[in-house]
Amino acid sequence: MDAGVDPATWDKRKVDEHKTKLAALAKELMSGKCALTKTSRGLQRCVNVVAARLWSPDSKLTLVEKGRKCPDTNEEWNPQLPTVKKENNESLMDASLRICSQQLRFAEDDVEFPNESAWEYFDYTEPSSRYTGLTTMYQKFFVDVVLEDEDELLKRVGLEGRLEAGGIAAEIDRRGSAA
Repeated sequence: MDAGVDPATWDKRKVDEHKTKLAALAKELMSGKCALTKTSRGLQRCVNVVAARLWSPDSKLTLVEKGRKCPDTNEEWNPQLPTVKKENNESLMDASLRICSQQLRFAEDDVEFPNESAWEYFDYTEPSSRYTGLTTMYQKFFVDVVLEDEDELLKRVGLEGRLEAGGIAAEIDRRGSAA
């Protein structure tokens, strides 16, 4: 509150909602999924986000989510890469493996990380949609992950026979979606 943020204004629809959002912020802080810093512009929430660019073994196709239903029942129907908030004690590779195991159901030996030097970083700041009065700085890391070239795995993800069919990349580009 000293920094000009009033948690009581976070949601006026329910009397106890601000406690829920405050508890959610406290949980994020304790787990290391975000940090709060006081800047010249006020209090700022910082979040490290890892996005996995999951490539086919031939590096011609990448996975893009068409939509997502979040655990809090929110649905997002925007094309996006699979992402997680990075925890303080996690490396970028560990966070990417968490995406692969928890969101995509891949085992660690189903994927490889071929070239760390090609990973990218981007950051941006915007007003928090959850916490009125806070701005959030998103530090986003893009990590390249490649599926192993194993017949059973390719069959499981629907790529069996598609990698040899040279026209698949052009077909995906025309439709604007991915495998």
